[in-house]
Amino acid sequence: MAQQGFTPSVFSLDLPTKGNTDVEREAYKRALNHKLINMMITEIPNESKYCVSYGQLNGCYWTIPATSTQGTTKEGDKDYIARVALSANMDLEHHKKVFADFVASI
Repeated sequence: MAQQGFTPSVFSLDLPTKGNTDVEREAYKRALNHKLINMMITEIPNESKYCVSYGQLNGCYWTIPATSTQGTTKEGDKDYIARVALSANMDLEHHKKVFADFVASI
């Protein structure tokens, strides 16, 4: 599909983790999700927003799906990943720089 020009606009990021127990690893990964989203929103406030909608026309929207479910998903089934929805109208180079800074910080 990519060879035919289709490119997805929503990406899920399963960030790396560390720790000695499942609880420690999950807590670390959840903290990384929030750190990434906060960096993007702080560094690029005109284009990065924290939202659960994927119908944006400009910039990008960040969310953690498990925090946006409305009680319909059991805790053990929730997905604590970072998800970003990208529009075609955004400063991609700026977003790449902030993401690289995030990666360097971990």
